[in-house]
Amino acid sequence: MESIYSDLLHNYDNGLFTCSLFTDLSKAFDTVNHNILIKKLHQNYGLNGTALQLFTSYLTNRKQYTVVNGAKSNCRNIACGIPQGSTLGPLLFIMYINDLPLCSKFKTILYADDTYLSLSHSSLSTLQSMVNNELLKVHDWMSLNKLSINYAKSMYLLTGKKIQSNLAEDFLVTLGNHQIKREQSVKYLGVIVDEKLNWSSHLKQIETKLAFASSVIYKTRNNLPLNTLKLLYYSFAYTHLSYCVIAWGSATTSHFKANLCETK
Repeated sequence: MESIYSDLLHNYDNGLFTCSLFTDLSKAFDTVNHNILIKKLHQNYGLNGTALQLFTSYLTNRKQYTVVNGAKSNCRNIACGIPQGSTLGPLLFIMYINDLPLCSKFKTILYADDTYLSLSHSSLSTLQSMVNNELLKVHDWMSLNKLSINYAKSMYLLTGKKIQSNLAEDFLVTLGNHQIKREQSVKYLGVIVDEKLNWSSHLKQIETKLAFASSVIYKTRNNLPLNTLKLLYYSFAYTHLSYCVIAWGSATTSHFKANLCETK
């Protein structure tokens, strides 16, 4: 998250507009194609011989069935998908999508099935054209790899100095018949980034969490020993204060004070 914010802030300070797309994949783990994955393990990662046979054996000849009200269906072979909840599942998925950044000019950050794409330019109209053209390349890559974007859960953020409202309203990100929603703030990996890059939305979220933590500690202060109260603090308060503080901790004093005043 720190690298994303640093990049957005760098572009902002240098007079560039940035379009950040936060995409979600539809049933990503369930649609991984076994043949494509095995091919990538061999060609992209150099696995062969016994090692490749081990992964091939792990993925093939898996079966599934359904039970409804005690009635069991026939077993069917599983032609795609990787076991969720397993140790190898996330690793295999990362190896499956690790070549996505090579298909376009987007700056790409991958975290499981949450994908961050961004492009920047000094002209909004040029940026819009670039984003939509590069998004077509991402769509083609998805189609070739049997994956699909969940358009309902995907969105984009537009940041930059002096964004005129009329130009910003005309900024559209589309793919075929689908239009990606523009948001003023986006929650990504537990951190809320807003279009003004001032962390006001994230600060409000932290205040809500801290208010709950304070309430729990206050109500139990006379009934629990100090060590237990400390555990409550580290469980309900400290985790939110420390998570990605390198990024949101750069918020200005005025924004911290503004949010505190609103809370009061």
